[in-house]
Formats: sequence, structure tokens, C-alpha cells
Amino acid sequence: LKTLEVYRTLGKVYMDWKRIPEAERVLKIVVENHEKVTGAPPWEDLDRLGMLAEARGAAKEAETWYRGAVEAGKAVLGEDAMSLVAPTMRLAQLLRKKPGHREETAKLFEEVLGMLGTKVPKSHPQRLSALNGLADVYGALGRGEEAVPVLEEVIEIGTAARGDRDSPTLLARATLGRVLTDLGRYDEAEEVMLDADRRANQALGPMNPFAGPIHVSLGGLYRALGRFDDAVKSYRLASGRFAMYGGPTAIPTLASTLIHGSCLVDAERYEEAVAILEPLYPRMQQALPEEHSLRRGVVRTLAHAYDALDRKDDARPLIELRIRLDLADAEAEEPSADDLNEAAQALLYEGYKDLGDPKRALELAQRAVALKADAPDRKRWGLLVTRARAEFGTGDADAAIKTIQQAIEMAPDGWIPVLKKRLDEFRGGGR
Repeated sequence: LKTLEVYRTLGKVYMDWKRIPEAERVLKIVVENHEKVTGAPPWEDLDRLGMLAEARGAAKEAETWYRGAVEAGKAVLGEDAMSLVAPTMRLAQLLRKKPGHREETAKLFEEVLGMLGTKVPKSHPQRLSALNGLADVYGALGRGEEAVPVLEEVIEIGTAARGDRDSPTLLARATLGRVLTDLGRYDEAEEVMLDADRRANQALGPMNPFAGPIHVSLGGLYRALGRFDDAVKSYRLASGRFAMYGGPTAIPTLASTLIHGSCLVDAERYEEAVAILEPLYPRMQQALPEEHSLRRGVVRTLAHAYDALDRKDDARPLIELRIRLDLADAEAEEPSADDLNEAAQALLYEGYKDLGDPKRALELAQRAVALKADAPDRKRWGLLVTRARAEFGTGDADAAIKTIQQAIEMAPDGWIPVLKKRLDEFRGGGR
């Protein structure tokens, strides 16, 4: 037992020194032998191994360690032990990045709130962080109406307790703006986010780290409204701020840079998009696996930009990769509307007759639209644009014109000129 304690202490020292390989080697010795010696699983050491795996970017391995820590901790301490708040939060924060785990993530945040209960004040940072995470997941699940009161509670309590310098409160304001955007409450969303930006600047100065998440959300609002110049400015500021605080390969930096480039593609500013995305792609390849959503996003966006610039030799390998990955998602057991829509778009590149398949694209696009039949217009018009392109690709110009007209009726004002240009192309019979 004393020997194990020495190893554990050594592992913690290595963690403090950020010597990850040595820390992992030592703590694995503890894990392998602890239960034999004590009869109890070493949940704290499992949690530490999860943190180390996450620090080196091994998300799947980190998930396995965290799950083991939570399960072992419950066996030793009981379901509602306060000590389990931290590992459960870490598991929830890891899983919230994975679209297929959102329901489970919501339950984990709810578990954390149950563990905290009345044992801590309402303004406790862990409680506010858990509420923030829960609201964010609600928004991702399309449960925005449930997310809004949770975020408003965080803002009210956090501001009263610590003012505008409070991290959970400033993040809640950014998340609230994003949720309101998703609900189509655009004026409220802009007011919330501009107010958040003003408060953060006044409390922490113009170079504060919260400008990143605030301006990502603000850029999303402007992009939804078709205000591309405003969106590009917000995304540029956000990616610069994330890079300043997290470095060029940090996930928030990679994500915001990708969104910046994608917005430039939407605005048909293709040369600028390529200038941003070409250096981003090698960083993605180095930092992320092929199937990661961010790496796939840059493949899609850069392929689109190359194709628009008629750089077919550069576009072709990316289009081939996109088709392979997107079709795999579409052929899964229960693909989402977004999965089907992305796969349909991948099959609609013109000028690559050996790669395209308009008939298959139309089938996928029709399924995507059907899945969103009861969704509000703001969730459907983009899917209709893809279906219209597929209809045109199969030679049914009349159907394509009718579908794009439906999309125009649903789309925000800023997008209407873009869609009318597409309508003119369909009427003219060309690209």
C-alpha cells in the first residue's frame, strides 16, 4: 500500500510537470495493482488517466478512463457523492463535443446538478458551469425553449454574485445569443450578444478571452441573416482571439477559422477562403483524425472553393474524400437530416461526371427534407436548396424551379439574392 502511494504521488508530480508519458506509465501501475491491494477500484487514478489522455488529444481513450472513474466512484462512494462531480463533469464536457452522445451528455449534467443539490450555493462556479453545459446541449438537441430559462438563471445568479467578470455568466450570454438565433429570435439574439461583448470589454478589457465565443455566436447570427460582411468580421475576430489564448492548433481556433473560411465561401469570396483554408488543412491533418467533424468540414469547404475557382486538380482528391466519408454517414443505421444533406451535396459537383450521381443525390435530399417536414422554415430552406440542385441535376428543371421558389419564401432576407441567382441559373438551363 505504501509503495502504491509513492507511485501515485510520483504520478501527480509528473502531471504537475506536464510530463504526460511518465505520468501515464506510473499511474497505470497504480491502477493495475490498487484493487488487488485494497479491494476497491482506484477511481481517482482512473480520472487522472482520463485527464492525461485528453491532454494528448486521445478523446476515445479519455472517455474510457472517465467512464471507469465515474462507475468505480459510484461503487465506492455512492451515486450522489460530491467527489464525483469533477469526473462526471469532465466526461460530460468531453461527450458534448460528440453529436451522437447529446442525450447522454444532458443526463450527465443533470446528474452533476443532482450531486451538487443544496450542498453548494446557487452561485457556485461548478453549478453554473453545469447549467451552462446543460443549456448548450439542450440547444444542440433542438430544445432551445428549455435552454433559454436555464441560461437566464445562470446570467441572473452569476451577475448578482460576481458581476460581469464571471466566466460562466459571460459564456451563458454567448450561448443564449446562439440559442435565440436558432429559435429565430434574431433581434433578441443580437441585443444579447452585443451586450455581452460590451460587458466583457468593460470588465476585462478589449483583448479579453470571451470575445472568442461571443463573436462566434454573433457571426452565426449574421450568417443566418445573410449579413456576410458582418459575419466575416466577427469570425475573424473570434479566430484571432482563440489563437491568442489557445494557440493555432487548439480546437476552438481550428473551429472558428474553419467557420470563417466557410462564411467567405457563402459570400462567394473564394480566393480569400482558400487563403485561410489551405494553411488550416495541414494543421487539421496533424491534430485530428480523418473522421473528425472539423477536419471533414475543411475538406468540404476547401473542395467547394477550389471547384468554384476551377482548380479541378486540387478539388478532385478532396471531393473523392468527401464522398467516401459523407456517404458512410448517410448509409448508417439512423442518419440525420444533416448527414443525408451533406451526402447529397457531395454527389452534386459539376465537371466531375465520374464522381457525381444526381439520382442518388435526389434520393438522399428527399429523405433529408422528409425528416425535417415538421421543422420551422429556418431549418428547412437549406435542405430544399439541395433538393432543387439535385432535381436540376437529374434534368427536371421545372421541379427545381418550384423547389427553389419554396426555399426563397422561407429564407432570411440576406440569403434571397443568393437564391434568386440560383433560380435564374435554373431558368437559364446552366450553371
